[in-house]
Amino acid sequence: MGESSERAEWDMHKSACHIVFTLCLLASGCSKDSEAASRRAGRGPQSAADPFRYPSTDAATGVPGGPSAVRDSIQILIEEMDPLESTGGDYGGLVTFSVKVKVTSERVMRPLVEPRRFYIRFPGTTAVAVGRPASNRESPLPSVYLKNGTWVSGWVSFEIPRTRELVLCSDLAYPPIEIPIAPKEE
Repeated sequence: MGESSERAEWDMHKSACHIVFTLCLLASGCSKDSEAASRRAGRGPQSAADPFRYPSTDAATGVPGGPSAVRDSIQILIEEMDPLESTGGDYGGLVTFSVKVKVTSERVMRPLVEPRRFYIRFPGTTAVAVGRPASNRESPLPSVYLKNGTWVSGWVSFEIPRTRELVLCSDLAYPPIEIPIAPKEE
């Protein structure tokens, strides 16, 4: 009787250890094909010393499709952007600025992608402008839970002062994904 009780306790201990190990793997995003998946997504393996390294490009580099950034299995690509209005502006000097983004996910857990997850930061200040669905476009960015290996595209609008430097940010990853952009005036 004592031996079977010890055996049952040992089996439960092994099962618990296996469950904890599996949960740790899932939480860390590890899998047996994670290196192959990162190569397919155009990313090299990341070193432990640089866990948030991500490629960032801009239009000056000649990379087609515009500026983009990748972090934590989320890629954001700026497909198109409106020119900034050169005169006037509503709401005390603010102008409407719209950006068409394409968000791709390689996450197992489905992230919620929606316009308010994007914001514009102005270098040298603490001010931000939060995104909203673009009402002046046919395809605003929808609010969706993005499945692994899928993407969504759409327009996000911001009310911003006229400026030469902006940083498009998203809280879909931590620390936030940042893409510097320089909008052109009309």
